[in-house]
Amino acid sequence: MKELANQMLNETLKLYSVKEASNLLSLSPSTIRKYISRRKIASVKIGRRVLIPYEVLAKLVRQGYRPERPKMGERKRGWSLSSQTSFFA
Repeated sequence: MKELANQMLNETLKLYSVKEASNLLSLSPSTIRKYISRRKIASVKIGRRVLIPYEVLAKLVRQGYRPERPKMGERKRGWSLSSQTSFFA
């Protein structure tokens, strides 16, 4: 019965334990706990269990997202000698 209640809770609210969140994000459980203690991510404590809402994990991923680096030929550089007027003309 207890396991069924936990499963229902996770399904409806999409809450993850520290271990589940660490597996999902490929981080160690101690890193997840450190983020929680430093209040980098929000959590819910029910009894002794610490649960993390899916939305919080998704926000963490979005904040850390870095777009793909452009290829060498596609990079836009600040300025080059060919684009400037010659000083020696």
